[in-house]
Amino acid sequence: MTKPAKPASQQSGFTLPEMLAAMLGVFVVVSAATGFLLTAMQRQVAVLQATALEAQHEALAEIMNDSIKSAVDFQIYQDAPTSSGNGPLAPGNSSGDWLVCVNQNGTTTFHFDGAQIECQQTGSGAIQKRVFAGASRASLNNDQPDNVQNSHQPIFNLSNLGIVQAQWNVNTTVDQVPFNVFGVPLQMQ
Repeated sequence: MTKPAKPASQQSGFTLPEMLAAMLGVFVVVSAATGFLLTAMQRQVAVLQATALEAQHEALAEIMNDSIKSAVDFQIYQDAPTSSGNGPLAPGNSSGDWLVCVNQNGTTTFHFDGAQIECQQTGSGAIQKRVFAGASRASLNNDQPDNVQNSHQPIFNLSNLGIVQAQWNVNTTVDQVPFNVFGVPLQMQ
């Protein structure tokens, strides 16, 4: 006994509603995966930017440390220092937002302006200026909100023992990193 042949109109396959449901399911899965991927990529970019900013400030801390330790003359100022020409530095303060270090190679000036630290190195007639963004004042009292904390806390301080200290925070998109530099200039060693 042989089976009768199926008419051409009764072939097996997917119906239009089944095909649309399958395509909708694939679309939902791909959309969710794309959203997760974009979020992960955005987080990775933020982490890389934060790491680069922290590395820049680590380089600044090294420059600052070397400048303090090799200084034959230094001063801390609350306001922009007046130029002393080739003579000794004008008398300064025990704390402030300006630090000037003079060594055999030239003069290095550090200045905090509220959002960044500027480093200007002068030697052999050449001037090199670098700007380190993302800086804020270090906070000593963590119980207050960031906008209230030590708004007048200077970046640079000189202790009674002759130790020059610099404290600041680096604000990244990921976290806030404290930086502390301590050094004893040559004249104090």
